Parts: sequence; structure tokens; C-alpha cells
Amino acid sequence: MECNITNLQTGQEAQVLLMVQEVEKATASNGTIYERLKVRDTQGNDTILYNWNEPFTEQLPAVIIAQVQTKLIKESHNYQIQTYQLDPTVSKMHFFPKAAVDVKEYWNELNEYAKKLPEHMHKLVGMVLMANQKKFLAFPLTTSRSFARRCGILEATVKLTKMASESASILGLDWNLTVTSSILYYVGYTDCVNDAFVATPEDILIGAGV
Repeated sequence: MECNITNLQTGQEAQVLLMVQEVEKATASNGTIYERLKVRDTQGNDTILYNWNEPFTEQLPAVIIAQVQTKLIKESHNYQIQTYQLDPTVSKMHFFPKAAVDVKEYWNELNEYAKKLPEHMHKLVGMVLMANQKKFLAFPLTTSRSFARRCGILEATVKLTKMASESASILGLDWNLTVTSSILYYVGYTDCVNDAFVATPEDILIGAGV
């Protein structure tokens, strides 16, 4: 079932386990309305699935078992969805790159830095992180580039805080201010990616591209 969609050959039809991340309506040259479904398979391959059937109305992100047919159109593979059914037994996290770090260990390490701060800074850090904890611990830093994996924000934050702590001591900077800033530096990234790991409009304003 966990088929690599990009390995399907022209004319081949197969069942593929997919996560639908986005749906975009479009109009063909003959006026027919169709949909482009941005999907990801379990091997992390992202592609576009064309839907010429009934509109896709499932809540996104949606995990589906899709019957996919591959056609060659304008010298490129075109993946078309024939039928599908929801698969509630598979978590959407199954489709994202695994975390490169131990979440509990990194979270505890970040808290150790926070505990060394003056009370008012410790309280500020705690309020901000706890308000965003769920996304802060699970989301990627970006949808591509470095740390584009589960727990990417946490991983990047701990590594930045380590570097900032050492740099503050070497350069004679205010350690408390430097560490507080580094702990909170990536918090805004929790709004740059949604739970389908797709960039949000906020990414344009405060994301890695800026």
C-alpha cells in the first residue's frame, strides 16, 4: 500500500496512501472545472494529483487511499485520481520527515537555560513558550531547507541558544538578554507552517525567506 507515487510508470494505475495538503480549483481550456490536489506519499514525495471527478470536500489535511492513474501529457507525468477513500487509521505525522532529536531531551535542555535567567525573563520565556508549546515542539522550522522536519523549531532553537550562550561569554555580551532572545527567536515560525506542513500567508511576512 505504501507505494512511491513518483515511481508509477506511464499508463500504470495503482492504489497509493497519500496525504492531501491543499486543494486548488482550476479551469481547463475547454471550460471544464477541475482540481489540483497537492499530495505527499509516505516516502516524502510531493506532487500534484489532478481531480476531474466530484470536488474534494474532505477536511484538510486528509489521509486517503487513492486509486491513481498515470498519464503522459506534454512529455511529463500527470497523476489523476480515479477514486479514493479516507483512511482514519493513519496519522498525518506518518508523512513527515522524522525528528532528528529527542524531543523530551531537547525541551528539558531548553528549560535548563531558561531556569538560569532572572525571574522576569524566565517568566516571559515561560509564558511565550507555553502559549505555543504544541506547535513549538512538533512543527518544522520551514517546509524546505534546514530543519524541515518534525520538531524542527525546537531543534533549531536549542542549537541557536547553545551558540548564543557561548558567544555571549566570549564577546562579553549580556548573557541574560542574549539567551532570552535566542530562546524566543523562532517562536513566530509556529505560525508560518500549518498542521499539514504547508506554508501559511504569515510565512511571506516573517518566514525564512525574509
